[in-house]
Amino acid sequence: MLTPQEIEQITASLLGIYEDIEDDLLRNIAKRFSATDNISPESMAAWHIKKLDELGELTAENERLIAKYAGKTQREVRQILENAGYQAAIIDDKVFEKALQAGLLKAAPGAVKSSGAINQILGAAIGNAKNKLNLVNTTALQGAKQDFLDIINQVYLETSLGIHNYSDSVSKAVRALAGKGITSVQYSSKAGRKINTPTDVAVRRMILTSSTQATGQIQIQRAEEWGSNLVEVTSHIGARPSHAEWQGRIYAINGSEPKYPNLAESTGYGTGEGLKGYNCRHDFYPFFPGISEQVYKPYDEEENRKVYEESQQQRKLERDIRAEKRKLLAANEIKDTDGVDAARARLKAKQDKLDKFLNDTGRTRRTNRTQVVGFEHAPRVGRRRVMA
Repeated sequence: MLTPQEIEQITASLLGIYEDIEDDLLRNIAKRFSATDNISPESMAAWHIKKLDELGELTAENERLIAKYAGKTQREVRQILENAGYQAAIIDDKVFEKALQAGLLKAAPGAVKSSGAINQILGAAIGNAKNKLNLVNTTALQGAKQDFLDIINQVYLETSLGIHNYSDSVSKAVRALAGKGITSVQYSSKAGRKINTPTDVAVRRMILTSSTQATGQIQIQRAEEWGSNLVEVTSHIGARPSHAEWQGRIYAINGSEPKYPNLAESTGYGTGEGLKGYNCRHDFYPFFPGISEQVYKPYDEEENRKVYEESQQQRKLERDIRAEKRKLLAANEIKDTDGVDAARARLKAKQDKLDKFLNDTGRTRRTNRTQVVGFEHAPRVGRRRVMA
């Protein structure tokens, strides 16, 4: 059994790499514009042609950027899934060994790493995760290309038609891109709408889901190898409401027992929306009546809802700060002095808002969720240096 904190620690390195990649893609786009250029409506046609000619150079630079990280990210994926999968099974084995000593199990299987079924599960999970990362890389490159085209077309139209002057149009377009991030993967919502997801968010969702799903499959396989059928599902305050309904209880893996309902039927295990599905932080571990003591319990519904809403609010505040940092860096790249000053002011206001929120709620600060390449690790923007 791995805690949510342990899973975050295992995946932190890969997530950090992709946050850096996205920030660098944004800067590669931004540095091709300058708010100080003297471009008139009459010269916009020539400017537009020139920028279109730069598209190939930008794409090549972005491809080199992705390639520089490709080998490292592939190694990280393997290490993450192997560490999470083997570690979870080894932890569970300690429970199984106690049950064996108590006479509740008949015999011990071979070592975890010698299990052909477990290694097959890991191999499939690693291959699937690598394929998903390759898709993220491809769509990130496509997204960056489209974002560059969108900026030059928007600036061309707005300046040519006199809607904005060149400097204001460039600043506005680049700021908007920095705020939304490079779109990487498109998901379908329950309502059937297509949702564009920034690169760092897509990778976080993919690797956390891949690691928890792989560990779940390995734990189920290991329980089968030992001949065990009951598991206790963890619980935590602030679980999403649909998960709060089933957390902190004991279930049967196969079939059901008088006191223990079926795991998959009760929790949705094996589906994207259920236990160990998309972004799920729940886990389970072996349970043996008579020697195991139930550790986890359900939480009060209202208390859980309150903490869940606070967690969502904190995530939004963290995303807002990260977006504002990217806007500041983008404004610096295009030499927009007024934009830098405005972004500094907005960033400080959002940092202050997060500070107040954390102070009021007592929640923990997560600095990794607000970091952006190009900022020193000082506590306030006034003491930060924007990297050119």
